[in-house]
Amino acid sequence: MRIRELVLGVLIAASCSHPAAQLTDPVDYVNPLVGTASTYEISTGNTYPAVAVPWGMNFWTPQTGRDGDGWTYRYDATHIRGLKQTHQPSPWINDYGAFSLMPVTTGPVYDQDARASWFSHKAEVATPYYYSVYLADHDVTAELTPTSHAAAFRLTYPEDRLFISQAVETKIDEVEDLLVNPKLRWLFRNCFPNTLDTTVHYSEDENGTPRDKIYRNTRKFVWSEDNPFFFKGKAGEGIGGPHIGYDMVWPMSIMMKAFTATDDAEIKWCIETLLDTDAGTGFIHESFHKDDASRFTRPWFAWQNTLFGELILDLIDRGKLRILNSIDIQ
Repeated sequence: MRIRELVLGVLIAASCSHPAAQLTDPVDYVNPLVGTASTYEISTGNTYPAVAVPWGMNFWTPQTGRDGDGWTYRYDATHIRGLKQTHQPSPWINDYGAFSLMPVTTGPVYDQDARASWFSHKAEVATPYYYSVYLADHDVTAELTPTSHAAAFRLTYPEDRLFISQAVETKIDEVEDLLVNPKLRWLFRNCFPNTLDTTVHYSEDENGTPRDKIYRNTRKFVWSEDNPFFFKGKAGEGIGGPHIGYDMVWPMSIMMKAFTATDDAEIKWCIETLLDTDAGTGFIHESFHKDDASRFTRPWFAWQNTLFGELILDLIDRGKLRILNSIDIQ
């Protein structure tokens, strides 16, 4: 009996000498993985590790199941297919308006099974306000935390496997050396296209003219005063939209005109207009006023800038370098 009392006393003393970490915020008592060991046949909760703010517009969760599988995350799974934006209230109701993001180091992979990565719960952190996982097959650590309408991601890639970005950087260097206009070179360098393959597809005849009559007529209509959101002024012309107000031109519309143009003069006009409406900032903006390019929205707008870089790549691939190098706007 005394030996038992002695052992019990030692254990109690040891436990008191190393107190467990004290939780002070009630949210830290929540384990989102509880209830995820569920299947269609047997439910232990039918939950998934939702990462969200209260009344957020959407939730986020790691995805182990295939697209369309109501059991989007199962604790006994060994692979993650993506980090999913979800509106799913229950596996029985399934999801809607959902998409999944997956960081990879293998180049673009669109097959959900091929891009999946092995993971371990030992390298996974799940809380209601933060999620982290190590994706072993890609050697990437993915982290996310929710906002009221979206989420903030941090993806940590291995330095020696960033070959996709290196390929883009190499291509940028090659193209920059081909361009003679300093302003065009500056804009292209700073707009950094994020893909090497941007193609606008339409069927052409032997003269390079689009065959589709409806397409030709639609293109002509949207770039005319018959379109209430076509604006033309002293600084330039193009298509806009109601959310930025009347008389504000989207440079993106000018880019799409260039993407789909078959006439060299039209392509040159598009590039010249884009160079001439940056308000001296060296960047493409969300919109500019038709009469005064210094009145613009968004000093930095990645969508427009990236599309401009991809437009330059597309024109060079189409054999239009001569047109680009004939532009003398400084």
